[in-house]
Amino acid sequence: MKEIKPKAEFLIEIANQVSNRLSGVYTVMATKSQEMKKYYGDNYYAIGPYYKKSADIEFEELSPPPEIKKIFDELQKEKIICHYGYWLIQGKPKTILVDFSGRLGELKKIKNSMAENYQVDCKTIGSKLKYRNIASSKVDPSDINLKLVWGDSTSKLVKKLLRLKFFKNKKGILHFHFADPSFTLIKDLKKENANVGLVVTAHSTWLGRTIIDNKDDLYKEIAKGLRNDRTVSKKREYKYGGKIVVYHHLELLAAKYSDVLTSVSEVTGKEMGYILGRQPDVITPNGLEMDRFPSLEDRTILHKESKEKIYRFLNAYFLPHYPIDIPHSLLFFTSGRYELTTKGYDILFNALSRLNDKLKKENYQNTIFVFLFILTSVKESNETILKNLGIYDVIEHAVREELPHLEKRIISSLIHGKEIKKEVLFDEHFLLESKKLMLKFSRGKSENPPICAFKGLKKDDPVMKFLLECGLDNQEDDKVKVIFYPSPVSVVDGLLSMDYDEAIRGMHLGIFPSMYEPWGYTPLETAAHGVMSITSDVSGFGRFILRNSKQTKKSGIKVLKTESKKKGEIVDELVEMLYRVSMLPRKKRIQEKLEAKKLSNLADWKEFAKYYVQAHNLAIEKMIKRQHGKKRQLLEK
Repeated sequence: MKEIKPKAEFLIEIANQVSNRLSGVYTVMATKSQEMKKYYGDNYYAIGPYYKKSADIEFEELSPPPEIKKIFDELQKEKIICHYGYWLIQGKPKTILVDFSGRLGELKKIKNSMAENYQVDCKTIGSKLKYRNIASSKVDPSDINLKLVWGDSTSKLVKKLLRLKFFKNKKGILHFHFADPSFTLIKDLKKENANVGLVVTAHSTWLGRTIIDNKDDLYKEIAKGLRNDRTVSKKREYKYGGKIVVYHHLELLAAKYSDVLTSVSEVTGKEMGYILGRQPDVITPNGLEMDRFPSLEDRTILHKESKEKIYRFLNAYFLPHYPIDIPHSLLFFTSGRYELTTKGYDILFNALSRLNDKLKKENYQNTIFVFLFILTSVKESNETILKNLGIYDVIEHAVREELPHLEKRIISSLIHGKEIKKEVLFDEHFLLESKKLMLKFSRGKSENPPICAFKGLKKDDPVMKFLLECGLDNQEDDKVKVIFYPSPVSVVDGLLSMDYDEAIRGMHLGIFPSMYEPWGYTPLETAAHGVMSITSDVSGFGRFILRNSKQTKKSGIKVLKTESKKKGEIVDELVEMLYRVSMLPRKKRIQEKLEAKKLSNLADWKEFAKYYVQAHNLAIEKMIKRQHGKKRQLLEK
């Protein structure tokens, strides 16, 4: 896309994810912020909720300018406390965080207003608040009732801001993200014919995701509906009830009143056409700041370092149970939300099971370890693994201390022409201590290694149940072994003891066979780290790769074909993809990693941010037409 200049003089971006790691929208906003700052400079603002736990980490509070402080003082009388400062991300946009805790008692009133004035039915969700204090570390920012109060409070703030001379005399943009209760502001400002363009970005639709979650064929339904010029049946949301009704009505509100509606991919665009009755005006794909990822030269060193840390963990995880050649193994992984069908984990587990059988029959000489970074609420690390890691570290330390003495004894034996014997190389104390450590480390020989690295999973946990049904239970003769890691990867978790990016860098392949994925950051991030990845053709990123890659055997990012295929056929294709990677010689693996890195660079925000500015410019044009139209109406009267 050619260079583009913004027609707007300021940009205010509003989302529940500002300074709040609630969903992928956080990643979108945080990673594109620096590019937005290049276009709008100090006239780029972000507005989000104030949750103390995240604000303490993500936010630097400052004294607000006098005119904004005056607004804050007015809002304080309405029990709304506003905090002004910087969001601590690249670009450091000016940010206002809204503390709405003083208005939680007004929830019922806000819900009634949503129904009467905006046609958002809130009767399907309970009115009982789980929290009295949003400063609590246990508060869940995704709670729909909290969002409703925040949205109403934010609406009051923005209306006052737009009356300030600084904003009132300029053409600006308000940019929202699906699906947010602040959408009520869009209808109000449209009615007032405010001097701002109203832009909304859809990252998915709640109803579409729910249809997939209930194992209905959404894409077949969409294709049929659009072919017959038909949208989803009215009141379909009530089939699922609860918050789905509220979010769907909010999305309908945004689709109806926004000046410009954008989507992260063509896939989501079709979904919006069917679910909401409006196609996007502009496609705004998700990118990354590619400059923050290691260069190819640095990546080689970092891959080796990360891989050694993962091998340390695998040694402690598997060697107490049976011997295994870990240094020559391959490392695969998947990651994402705990959605067995939507994320395609059922397809992946079936494919891994089939791959395991195939490799056993062929007497495959290596082992493939597959990490399943699928997050759930479990918190407690497996004590046995923690102890084994501790023993492993003691063994490693003991050996390293002994190595200089060993070196001297070998040299001495060679110089004096003596035969090198165990009794000469190792002193009695070292041999005795080594035997004790060996006994401690091998106490689990009678059982298989665990499938899950953590304790506290429910007995009927769907992932564990499905893994066992697929025969992925870490038997000694298995060529594919799995490690279910349901807690966020962290340097302080005591197990891998790495952050997520560091863990990815040590892998050989990331596998993401999603059946519903509006964009798909995980395969993009994987490739940006120089790791081969597999995505699907129903993801926005997969479609992007299909347009920009010939999908030859050398392609470092493979796209799994799923459309118009039965599940068994999809599993067959994934098995072949995984088998091919498992058989690649090291030199070819390196070539494909380089290709993956090269392809990922196409999704740089330096290029993709232009589409956001394009959407903003279109909104300004529509806003000007809207205002001219209103003036004509007044003159005619």
